Amino acid sequence: MAIWRRHSTPVIEQPLDLGALVRAGKWLLLAGMVPHLSGLGAAWLVAFLASAEALGYAEAARILARPIAVLSVGLKSVFGPELMRAGANRDLTSARRLTGFYTVAIVACGTVYLLAAGFNTAWNPFSRLMPTAYVVWGLVAATIAVHIIDRVAGAGATLQLMGAGRARVLAVVETVGSIGQVLAGLTAPFALAFAIPISYLVGSAIRQAWLQVLVKRLYAPEPPADESMEDMADRAEPAAPVS
Repeated sequence: MAIWRRHSTPVIEQPLDLGALVRAGKWLLLAGMVPHLSGLGAAWLVAFLASAEALGYAEAARILARPIAVLSVGLKSVFGPELMRAGANRDLTSARRLTGFYTVAIVACGTVYLLAAGFNTAWNPFSRLMPTAYVVWGLVAATIAVHIIDRVAGAGATLQLMGAGRARVLAVVETVGSIGQVLAGLTAPFALAFAIPISYLVGSAIRQAWLQVLVKRLYAPEPPADESMEDMADRAEPAAPVS
């Protein structure tokens, strides 16, 4: 607190528009709810199509993978305001710098945690604290790896789009990705406990691929206002070969 008081800058107070907050907030509420609902749906399918035991093993593995999510939340708390500001200002340089720091931290810490807690080894204390998670070989490692892939693929895309005021499209992306996550739970009859990380991976692939497309469009240079469609079409056509 002493360091913060010494180096802090005065905050310019800006009046909040309650109507604008409600309009954006309803979409952000939906975007925040549907991933949790899809996780419950996939879990129900695993219990129904495979067994309660398979779901129990998968849930224990998911709990051990949670430190990756907690690390991601902590990093986003630090980089979040700047990432939202980069999205609002279309500042691609700052966005790349911040997402680079975020990605390196997730990959480095996630890899160390995967090697330390991913398998039932002598140096892994979790294998004695939560032996249920290690009944199915490779389940914990697969779940941790999927969480790392999801966080790296996202790399703050949601925050940048939030800063740019794209709350509605975020809700659409999360809804479609959540539907895919639930449908992937249908792999339970043959994937058993692995259906949970598979469903998470499918939902993440849909969400993150779509979000990256939206982020690229966000930072795409806009054509000059006085440039017509015919001019852009002529400029895009290759020149005729010279005989």
